[in-house]
Amino acid sequence: MRRQPRGFNVIGLDLQDGNSDNPSKSHSAREEKQRSDPKTMHRRILSLLLCFCVTCAASQSIDDRQRLSTFIQVSDSYFTLGNRKFYFTGTNCYYVLTYSVEEDTRQEVLDVFDGMEELGLTVLRMWAFNDGDHWNALQPEPGVYSRRVFRGLDWAITEAGRRGIKLVLTLTNYFPDYGGMLQYVNWTTGSGDVDDFYSNSECKTLYKRFVGRVLNRRNSLTGVQYKDDPTIMAWELANEARYTSRPGGIAMRNWVREMSRHIKNIDRNHLVTTGSEGFFGEGNLRSANPAPLYDEVGVVSELQHRVNNIDYISAHIWPTQWIPEGNLRQGRRFAAQWIRAQARLGIALEKPVVFGEFGYQPDENPRRNFYTTVYDVIYTLASQGHPVAGSNFWMLASPNYPDYDGYTVYPELDRRSRQVPDNATLPTDSCWRCCMTDGHHCSACDDEEGGITHGKLKAAFLRAKQKFPALQHLSFASAIFCAKHSSHSRLCESIPTEVVADVDEICSRSPRELTHLDVLTQIRENAENMNALNVRV
Repeated sequence: MRRQPRGFNVIGLDLQDGNSDNPSKSHSAREEKQRSDPKTMHRRILSLLLCFCVTCAASQSIDDRQRLSTFIQVSDSYFTLGNRKFYFTGTNCYYVLTYSVEEDTRQEVLDVFDGMEELGLTVLRMWAFNDGDHWNALQPEPGVYSRRVFRGLDWAITEAGRRGIKLVLTLTNYFPDYGGMLQYVNWTTGSGDVDDFYSNSECKTLYKRFVGRVLNRRNSLTGVQYKDDPTIMAWELANEARYTSRPGGIAMRNWVREMSRHIKNIDRNHLVTTGSEGFFGEGNLRSANPAPLYDEVGVVSELQHRVNNIDYISAHIWPTQWIPEGNLRQGRRFAAQWIRAQARLGIALEKPVVFGEFGYQPDENPRRNFYTTVYDVIYTLASQGHPVAGSNFWMLASPNYPDYDGYTVYPELDRRSRQVPDNATLPTDSCWRCCMTDGHHCSACDDEEGGITHGKLKAAFLRAKQKFPALQHLSFASAIFCAKHSSHSRLCESIPTEVVADVDEICSRSPRELTHLDVLTQIRENAENMNALNVRV
């Protein structure tokens, strides 16, 4: 039973109107006199107000403790979750909302969640909007919301929460994909100018109404309103908003201030950020911009992230789009400088920095090398105490989902369940020598073995050793021979069949597939490194 504050009960008794069970005449007379004394009544009213404030403060203190323990917060330029710092490696997947609506497409969403778990990813950035005449639109008409699609979003949030995955939910899009700002403009002014979205009062009202509907949504599966759900890490105002007709950044800053205040008035639990690409304005950071063009798109990161209700700095990294004539070396150099510049802004504003999108085309070695640079710089800065909190690569998708933009990363879901028995016995380093009875030459020093390059086999073997701890004591030469000739060797039969099949399968892959596996390894290692920074505060 909840105990009421003692002072509250006393005041309650003091304010009785004389109808107690056995009041004495003297008590009634004294009470009547006290009621007629303005000073006494004033003191009683003040006491009642004071007690009410104390009760509210106590309740607020409990709410604050609950929020600190379950919601991601910002403290001293870092994210915290409970009593630990929170660093993360995450990903994007824009189609989660639309593919969560129908049973026959949900597997593509489950594949993403499964892949995140396999890679150790803890934060997913996804769209929480879909406007206009689109498949599975959440807002098919202005101010009209689909219950069916909302139930799909309920399912996605519930499934993410069940797995411990945090969500960054983006509320609209500067680009016309999935409707976004241009759809609001078409519904209102009809001008076709996306910049109207920031200044037109009807556009802003529609956007605020939509945001309010999302934040106040009560999950049909859990009964929890979105604004009270700790599965959600943050709300993003928009994806990569630009205001090209007002390049100074003040107009964009004003819109960010208005909309972030609107969210915080509804939801004090969750973080809010911009979803910005992170371009800089006038000042010593401007030289880090990828090209002069981006000085004039109305995005001034210093201004919009200084807004009080913006909790952390958003930036993206897209060298193949921003520096299309550049090569891989230039892209890696830019990425390193860009990350460090954003970290300096984080120090200046005393806010964490998140790189909400990054990617590289093409696949194979360029992507692998680019990911190496991004992850190495982020981890180095974070481990040194700079306010760089995490990143989300673009993007993780189901193996059944097409690579529409050339940036997609696919998880290795079909190999995840393979395990090696703990008691598996493995051959010695001399096994391959004893097994060479069929005349085949199998030297690890040769340039080629059966048409497969030595480097390719070596990389495959190292990946297999990382995946299967039981292979740690097996030499490279033994692995090659047993994978290629296990049917001819009784000495190699002690290797579990699934391990032989796995190594053999890896070795049969194309160079592109092998470098894709390297990217997955980099993602997994970065996730492990960043998660290791989540120490007590």
